[in-house]
Amino acid sequence: MNLIAVVISVSAVVASSLFALRQLRSMRRSDDTLVAIELLTRECRTTEFLESEDFVVSELPKESAEGGIAALPAEARRHVSRVGLYYSSLGFLPSSVGSRRRWLSA
Repeated sequence: MNLIAVVISVSAVVASSLFALRQLRSMRRSDDTLVAIELLTRECRTTEFLESEDFVVSELPKESAEGGIAALPAEARRHVSRVGLYYSSLGFLPSSVGSRRRWLSA
């Protein structure tokens, strides 16, 4: 009878430890996600980003599409790069969070 109680107690400690480790990993990853979101939302509120976004929306269509981004003037490339990198990072965020969730649930 005592052996059964010891086995059950050890099993409970092992299970609790595994759940605690999983929770700790989850908390660390959520902190990273919050930092990434904060950095992305901070960028889109800057004057430079808003000017670049305005340029891409209103002025870029007037430029020739021949040659792609490399053929644009330096000022236009700067605006396009800033906006493109922002939205690229924003698009990457859900995929990185989703892959972490799949990893954590395994």
